[in-house]
Amino acid sequence: MRVLIYFIAVVILVSCNKKEEVEPVSSPGFLEGYLKANSRIGVSEVNEPNVNPHEKELDIYRGYYIVPSSNIKINALGARMPEKGTYEITVTSGALWDFVNRDHILVDSITIGDTSKFQFKSVDQGLALSANNRYLIAIKYKKHNSVYEAKYQDHQPNGVNSFLIPLVINDIEIESLFYHGTRDYYPVKGGIEAIRGLVDFKYELIK
Repeated sequence: MRVLIYFIAVVILVSCNKKEEVEPVSSPGFLEGYLKANSRIGVSEVNEPNVNPHEKELDIYRGYYIVPSSNIKINALGARMPEKGTYEITVTSGALWDFVNRDHILVDSITIGDTSKFQFKSVDQGLALSANNRYLIAIKYKKHNSVYEAKYQDHQPNGVNSFLIPLVINDIEIESLFYHGTRDYYPVKGGIEAIRGLVDFKYELIK
């Protein structure tokens, strides 16, 4: 009898641990949830538009400058990419100089094995971000890689047909989009036709 009880306890413990590994954080990501909630926005694969055939092996970074309205803890980083592989995701302060000097708050890699959806990787112990402070999150890939873009699929004469940046998604403001190619570092604001390079994260509020 004692052996049976011990076996059941071990099975329950293992089951709980497996569940935690598979779904360690809440779902979906902040960007993933926003895209899913808007049926007019579609996601499609496009070739990286800023390709110079002589520089196609160089790195590209795409992402966002974000400003959380509350103190948050990022507990998973993620992305949706059209090509399987391992990609580097970087988080820095909102100062461009920190990105240039690789003075990162966090650098981690994520392996994309399913290109049909966002995939996430847990951040050990989480990453705390302070309210009303500016941060940059970006994904790195090669110029020969294609990317996904999010874009409004139908034009409505009196409706919203583009992303208006800054864009507020719950507790997160996307202050501007970010792109870095061979020599260019620049933020993008205003009416944006498409968001390219779909990097994402999951978070919880710090009470």
